[in-house]
Amino acid sequence: MAQTTPNEGILSLTIPALQNALVASGPGKLVVSKSIKVPDIKEDQVLVQVKAVALNPSDWKILDRSYTSGAIAGADFSGIVCKVGNQLSKDLHVGDRVCGAIFGSNPLCPSNGAFAEYLAATGNLCMLIPSSMSFASAASLGIGTMTVGLALRSLGILPSDLESLDSLSQKVPKSAADEHPFAMVYGASTATGTLAVQCLGHLGYRPIALCSPRNFKLVKERGAFAVFDYAESQSREEIRELTKGDLTIALDCITTSKSTTMCYGAIGCRGGRYTALESIPARLNRRRADVKPEWILALSVFGEPVHLAGDYYREAAVDDHDFAAAWIQKVEELLKLEKLIPHPMRTYRTGLKGIVAGLDRLRKGEVSGCKEVYMLGV
Repeated sequence: MAQTTPNEGILSLTIPALQNALVASGPGKLVVSKSIKVPDIKEDQVLVQVKAVALNPSDWKILDRSYTSGAIAGADFSGIVCKVGNQLSKDLHVGDRVCGAIFGSNPLCPSNGAFAEYLAATGNLCMLIPSSMSFASAASLGIGTMTVGLALRSLGILPSDLESLDSLSQKVPKSAADEHPFAMVYGASTATGTLAVQCLGHLGYRPIALCSPRNFKLVKERGAFAVFDYAESQSREEIRELTKGDLTIALDCITTSKSTTMCYGAIGCRGGRYTALESIPARLNRRRADVKPEWILALSVFGEPVHLAGDYYREAAVDDHDFAAAWIQKVEELLKLEKLIPHPMRTYRTGLKGIVAGLDRLRKGEVSGCKEVYMLGV
């Protein structure tokens, strides 16, 4: 590993002026360009040589619904730091192995995305990869871990100021029945879902998982207290029976009319909180006055405006960035202790071109219970 003094911004690797990258050529379309400028970094950023990238549903959704011509796509990455800014708030060095996420397909910064040979990442949102973890596994963590953090804050499980939380293994107070409280995760076998199940367990909750029966084994291995078939309408009554009507927390990783109906139906008569990962139609979120609905967008963690179409439009949320930076530190602790297991992967060595087919599989709903990861430059 190359060594430099912290934050000096010296290159230890030969960095080309141009690179290969996957850019938008039209709605839902990506092409490989071989003449894309390697991005400059800001003072609080690092330049990363990309070793692996992972696919997210948001990659194809942004491309289909709010594409920017010529913008580099992709969010999740892992790689090696090859240049550091001179005002980093995190101690990162040239040669460090890091992972995380960036805002790909960004109309305000089209020259930076994960589906490329190099990218610029905010330093305090990067996670150091443990020596025991591969680039492929690490690439799957970025958007998922940030989404889980925002969701747990939205649900009232995590405080806005994480300094009050010593670690993710700090248990929450027990309920009146002297048992840990329940928390429901719909879509528990998704990449975000399996991370949420694990984090809920570390925080002292009993995760109730809903997913396809073929993924029951996976979510149980990740710590689910009970597992139900997401497609069976009676599951909500069975959950109410299990929880004795005491469920107050539901995280919806799918966000359809069916999933919202299931979550609202499973929450007990005291009401509670419902957090979704997509926009919730007003006709759905008004069905129960005793349930507080919210939907979160992980792209807000970068502390910059999200100028995408429709409900995805957001102004800059500095608080979200500060929270995410503190949350990443907690996640790093779990990774070092091997207490947070990445999602199962399907790894490809087809380069940037192969990503196009992978996104189409996601778009068609053909990927279940695994994360698609593509190796680059290895």
